[in-house]
Parts: sequence; structure tokens; C-alpha cells
Amino acid sequence: MTACKADIDRFLSLPHIALIGVSRKQGQYSRTVFQELRKATAALTPVNPNAREIDGAPCSASIADVRPTPGGAILLIHAGAVLQTVRDCIRAGVRMIWLRQAESTSEAHRQAAEECRQAGVVLIAGECPLMFLDGGHWIHRLHGGLRKLTCSYPA
Repeated sequence: MTACKADIDRFLSLPHIALIGVSRKQGQYSRTVFQELRKATAALTPVNPNAREIDGAPCSASIADVRPTPGGAILLIHAGAVLQTVRDCIRAGVRMIWLRQAESTSEAHRQAAEECRQAGVVLIAGECPLMFLDGGHWIHRLHGGLRKLTCSYPA
């Protein structure tokens, strides 16, 4: 699975994104993604079945509870939940899905990618969303710069 820069740009410009798997704990990667995206995105809904709110934002228990249906969802969840969560997103009408990990050796990830393809859902996999944010933290900008130098940045 290779991400396309045009799809990444389109995803990040969506008017409403769900972030599935936001941690309740400060300092966790998913919480950092939430905080940084919140600065850059018009509407961002955190999804965590164990939280009512995250950083003052109302939290949905599942993607099916997010209203209006977001155009995209970023999945920051453990590998065992990927396939079912992708299916839930497709069923809810989400048209773009971003999987942080691209575990191409995982059968669940391969199946999730195939189900996205069959449903016409754009899938971005294996990229850190923070690397593509303008004005993000320096370490993520450095990561993006290194990827450009090594010609591994999405085209």
C-alpha cells in the first residue's frame, strides 16, 4: 500500500475527520495526533468507547455515532481491531480511511485494504499524518524532510 500525496492533501482538507483510537492519556501518540490535527482541521471528532470527552471535545463511542458522518477517519488502533473498524467506517459512509500502520504482512490489513478497494474508499496507509501538517512540530517536519531526501516521500 503506497500513499499518494494528492490523496493525503485531499484527506487533510476534508471538512470533518474522525480520529478513532484517541488515548485518554496525555503524552500518547494518538493524543498528540489529536491535538495537532485539531489546530489544522475544521472539525475533528475523537472516537474512543471509554471516553466521554478528550481535551474538552465531545468523544463518540464508535464511528456509527459520529454526526454528521465524517469524510475521513484516521485509525490509531491495535492491529486486531483494524478489519472490523474499517468495516464499521465503510458501513457508516466514510469515504477516506487513514491507517497509521501499514502492516502489509498482516492478513487483517490486506483484507481491510481489499474491502476499501471494493467499496471505493480511498485508503492511506503507513504514513504519519503529522508529517504532512504545515507548521507541525519540528520532529515531524524533519521526518518529512528526511523522507524527501531519501526519495521515500509520497509522490
